[in-house]
Amino acid sequence: MQGKHLIPISLVFIGVLLSLTGMLYYLLEHSGLKEAVEAQPAAVSEPAPVVTNSPALAPAPPTAPENSGPSARDMWKAGAKIFLEPVIEAPDAAVELGEHVRVCSYNIENFADGYQDGPRRTTERQRRQAFFASEIIREIDPDILMIQEIENEQSLRWLNEYCNDRFSAGYITSFSRRGNRVKLNLAVLSRIPIDQAMELDFGEMDFQNPPPRGLLRFMVSLGGNRRLLCYVTHLKSNWGSPEKNEAKRRNAMRILRKDMEQFVAEQTDTDWEILIAGDMNVDPENERFRNDRTLNPFSDYVDLWHGRAISERTTIPTRHGNSDFVFPPAAFDRMLVSPDLTQIPWKMSPLVSYQQGVDTEDNSAEPGDSRRHVSDHYPVYGDILRSEQPTS
Repeated sequence: MQGKHLIPISLVFIGVLLSLTGMLYYLLEHSGLKEAVEAQPAAVSEPAPVVTNSPALAPAPPTAPENSGPSARDMWKAGAKIFLEPVIEAPDAAVELGEHVRVCSYNIENFADGYQDGPRRTTERQRRQAFFASEIIREIDPDILMIQEIENEQSLRWLNEYCNDRFSAGYITSFSRRGNRVKLNLAVLSRIPIDQAMELDFGEMDFQNPPPRGLLRFMVSLGGNRRLLCYVTHLKSNWGSPEKNEAKRRNAMRILRKDMEQFVAEQTDTDWEILIAGDMNVDPENERFRNDRTLNPFSDYVDLWHGRAISERTTIPTRHGNSDFVFPPAAFDRMLVSPDLTQIPWKMSPLVSYQQGVDTEDNSAEPGDSRRHVSDHYPVYGDILRSEQPTS
């Protein structure tokens, strides 16, 4: 009779360890702890968002901004700061500063160059999109155009070439993710001289709820020792987890605040007007975002859409067609300004949503199909007006 085969003690030990590991994993998955950790926002104990201006753009009463805290400093330091080389440079064509500066923000949907962008986004289609966008831009006639969702230098050059009155300066970011350039960059075109264009890239940040992409920052001289400091943003979209999306947007604004505060503190001989513009993917007066804290870091700034009727401030209109993609109108494209920019010597006018270029009857239309659909966003613009100093 053959003897029984004995199981080695080492195999028994390994089996016990595997059983314990499986049990711990089960408890973690079903206790709710895993979800609680993943959903934990990057900052806690923040107040609900406060928007502090009236429809008449009265100066907002100064309130203490959101406490950025050590984590905000760490996030801010983690971003790569890169000064940008001009893509368009024609100083002889620059326009001198006048009595007003028209600023415009435009998210030009998936504005690519058509190279390796899929079978539908051909070079021909993308050039049509650039041409149709230029027609809208010519109607608005901005001095400074801030662009979101633009792919690269080629896209920016096309847009400028199609504008009859070409811009004299142009810059674009080169945001990265895992060492590769992303397709959704930020750009600025300007007819008046701009200075110190720089990107703050969030791409390689490594902490909880890092925001995508980054920021574009530049300056404009307003005469004497007064300057306009501008930030262009494209915050996290609303696809995916609402809690994580909000945290990523808020983190981006916290980093922006920290960058702005340090930059201004280093320029002690300058009087600053500050403008933040772009697709912020949040509308505080929309019920869905009633408790959203994205804009908390700038609760002491003036939100230029606050108090306006939705019909006036819609920048993302309802697009009909496939019922799965029909959403209520919202004002995601926003401008926030420092309280000083609602007072003399330079005052920001009420914003205008230029409600053209979106096919609201066919939500399957692709940008560049026709003049009816250039983007899923309307451009937004306003004038910064020079006011005389009061006489004593």
